[in-house]
This record gives sequence, C-alpha cells and structure tokens, in this order.
Amino acid sequence: MDTPHGKIIEETEYRMLYDEEFILLSESTSLKIIYFTYFQSLLQFGIIFWGTTINLSKALILQKRIMRVMLGLRQRTSCREKFKKLYVLTVPSLYGLILEMMMFVIKNPEKYQTNDSIHSKDMRQI
Repeated sequence: MDTPHGKIIEETEYRMLYDEEFILLSESTSLKIIYFTYFQSLLQFGIIFWGTTINLSKALILQKRIMRVMLGLRQRTSCREKFKKLYVLTVPSLYGLILEMMMFVIKNPEKYQTNDSIHSKDMRQI
C-alpha cells in the first residue's frame, strides 16, 4: 500500500506475524501487552486521523491473524469468543467507539476547556 496507514499496517503485519524472534521472545501475557501498545494504538491513530480512508476490512483480517498468533490458534479457527475473553474490541467496534467519542466532544463543547479559556495570550506566538 502506498498510503501512510497502509505502510503502518504492513509493518505491523510483518513484525507481529513473520518475525520469528519477536514471537519466540514473547510470552502470551507479553503478546497481549504488545498487542495493545503496538497494534491497537496504531489502529486507533489510523482511525482518528484517517477516518474512513483506512481499510477496515484488511485491518480486521490482520487483527484476527494477530489474535491467532497470540493464542496459538489455527488459521481457520474463529476468534469471536477469544476477542470477548481477552477484552479486545474488534476493528469495527473500535471504529464505532472512537466515532461516538468524537461526536460526543463535538456536541458538548461546553464540557471541555479550550486553550484560549486558560491562557490570555496566543500560545503559538510565543
């Protein structure tokens, strides 16, 4: 993929699926931590900054592959119950959650402070 989020997905896929040293050095708990800190954080970043241009179906397939590697499952094994057991949101669920949170912030601006309400000077000019 030539897009920035495509390169992130490709790098993540290589790192978490094909790098044998990466997989061998990681235990299951460590793999879960790595999943949340590396893959899911990149996925959230992609959803927030690229919105609907991110290829959600490819990201979901990659997410399932990573889940199977983490749990030592076969390629055709369903991951549905495993996502629930590990408290991992699927890509579509994560997309929906982020969208809902962004819409809440947009609809309720009075609940949040802006920089100009805190500082009397334009901080970009300093």
